[in-house]
Amino acid sequence: MSNLGYFGAGDRVQLTDPKGKLYSFTITPGKEWHTHKGWITHDDLIGMPEGSVVSTTAGLKFTAFKPLLADYVLTMPRGATIVYPKDAAMIIGVADIYPGPEYWKLVLVVAL
Repeated sequence: MSNLGYFGAGDRVQLTDPKGKLYSFTITPGKEWHTHKGWITHDDLIGMPEGSVVSTTAGLKFTAFKPLLADYVLTMPRGATIVYPKDAAMIIGVADIYPGPEYWKLVLVVAL
């Protein structure tokens, strides 16, 4: 992990292209991140300050940031379907769930 504001091995990085599309991955020394317009070596990112502009081998520029929690949730690798906060609110509203101990008993039974 890195110092505050600088990228290091094991950190997640979020690259934003000129059109605003987000790409996220974990920095691993010796690896490369490929796109249809060149690649960026992970070693080039190590030690760079957050907010730096990095270029692929073909000249495409990306702005590099550490992802916020909301960005991480949207771009994280997923093994199963994720329930986003707005979807969870809809599920809770439609299911008419409100505070009360009866719900925890149901959740515990279903989880077992």
